[in-house]
Amino acid sequence: MTRPSGTNVVRILLSRVELVRHLHNLGLKIGNKVKQLLDIPDWIKVNPEYSKVCLRGLIDTDGCVFRHNYKVN
Repeated sequence: MTRPSGTNVVRILLSRVELVRHLHNLGLKIGNKVKQLLDIPDWIKVNPEYSKVCLRGLIDTDGCVFRHNYKVN
């Protein structure tokens, strides 16, 4: 991490491998989150603003919304 002198900017440069290692060192798990039975933390669930941002992030990275029309009989 570098900070150019005389600025309020922080530049962070990480390769993909370094980023994964860094996040793993922070406590994030590697691998299938469903099989690991991971859940959204309670501090996010109880805060409506955090919940909205979390849902948006999940949809941005792992989800989609679509309309499905069907008829029965």
